[in-house]
This record gives sequence, structure tokens and C-alpha cells, in this order.
Amino acid sequence: MKQDTFLHARSYERRVNWKKRLAREWPFFQKLFRDNGVKRVLDCACGTGRHAILFARNGYSVWGSDIDEGMIALSRENALKAGVEVTFVRSAFSELSRTFEGESFDAIICTGNSLGPLPDYHELHLSLKNMASIIAPGGIIILHILNYARLMEKKVEQLPVRHTRTGEKDLFFLKTFRHAGKRIQVEFIDIEGQGDNWTCRTHVGSLLPVLPSHLRKELEGINLTVEGEFGDYSFSPFNIHNSRDYIVVAKPRNPNHSTL
Repeated sequence: MKQDTFLHARSYERRVNWKKRLAREWPFFQKLFRDNGVKRVLDCACGTGRHAILFARNGYSVWGSDIDEGMIALSRENALKAGVEVTFVRSAFSELSRTFEGESFDAIICTGNSLGPLPDYHELHLSLKNMASIIAPGGIIILHILNYARLMEKKVEQLPVRHTRTGEKDLFFLKTFRHAGKRIQVEFIDIEGQGDNWTCRTHVGSLLPVLPSHLRKELEGINLTVEGEFGDYSFSPFNIHNSRDYIVVAKPRNPNHSTL
């Protein structure tokens, strides 16, 4: 494991108010899990494991996967501190069918716009096929991405500055999206310090603008049915012009589905 990868995971961990976020999102997952008889959950692109740990605390058998070794290492550390059992493994989306060969899950979740960094639409197709190949009959796949249709209309969007504290240090996080050709450019600015001592770090990446219509078409093309589309975790109906997020819930079209 490379040290810089692990530090990146810790930086990601600090950007999010996890207590507030999980409190907001848990009722959404709780209802869908209860209504669909979920027992086994896979959180792919699990990040630092916070959702997986939440599910394990509530009695589910949970697995987490992520392509980033640093995220997996910090996930295991967080689960150990939380006193819960979660199996975390390194895996890209396109490797899920091999990583979990012979396994199936009642629910697969992919949150935090984790499909966005994919390099192209072919990789998106492979990723979704791999998820569908390990979903149990009657299971649900829950995907969250940004509403890229709205971002492409706006051209530029700067999210509100977030502020947290770690010990005696103040942390400020700023995120900006820009529509740049065939990709969405995203810029993160982290400002940290106290008194007269401050540091500023900038990271620039790009996102694949997966439109809701494209994602629906991909899901339907691999034998999945879209059961619900929401604009946030309070089950608000999705509005292509106003919703900041796009959350889709899909299920296998028939009990004997096969995608690979």
C-alpha cells in the first residue's frame, strides 16, 4: 500500500460530516432494505466504509469493495474501531463478478457519485453488468450520481464551503464543477490551519457526465427494471432541471436473469 494513497483516504474522510450524512440517508436505505427483504449487502466503491459500518450495526451481513487500497485500509481500521464485522476487498467495478464469484447480494449500493470518475461509457456498461451479475433474484441495486443534465445546463457550479474542526485546526473544503467539453471538471480546495499557519491543497479531476436517460437505458439493457428515481434521500421525485442528485433503484426483470 502506498502511503500517499492512504493519506488521500484520510483527506476524503475529513471532507464529510459523516454523522449528519448517515443520519440523513439511513431512513432511505432502511425502508428499501426492509421492503425488499434485504439481508446481504454489498457497498461497492465503499470509500472509507462508513455506510457499510452503518449497515453492519443494524444487523445486515455486509461486504465493501473499492478500487483504492487506501480506502480499503481505512475502511478496515474504521470497522475495527466501530466493533463491527465487515468484509472489505479491493475490486474495480469491472472485476466484481470475479471478485465475488459464486456470491450474490440482496442489495448492491453505489453512492457518492462513484460512477462519475469512470473513463468512458464502455467502462460504465461493464461496471453495471458486473453489478447485475451478482444481484440476487428480487434484489435491488441503488445507484447515486450527480444530476449531470443540470450541471451541463449551469456550466459552472460552486458548492457551499464546508467547515469542520480537527483538534485545534479549522478545515475548509470548497468544491467547484465546470462543464468542460465531454467531461465535467471538478476542483477540490482544502484549506487547513490555525492562527497564522495555514495550508492550501488543490486537486483537479474529471467526471463522466452520465445523463439519467443514459443510465436508465443501460440498466434496462442488462435485464434490470427501474423501480424508482429520486432527487434526494428523502424520496423526493427526481426533477431533471432542479434536482442536484439522481438516485435510481433497479431490480432484475426476471428471477433467472443473466448478464455475463
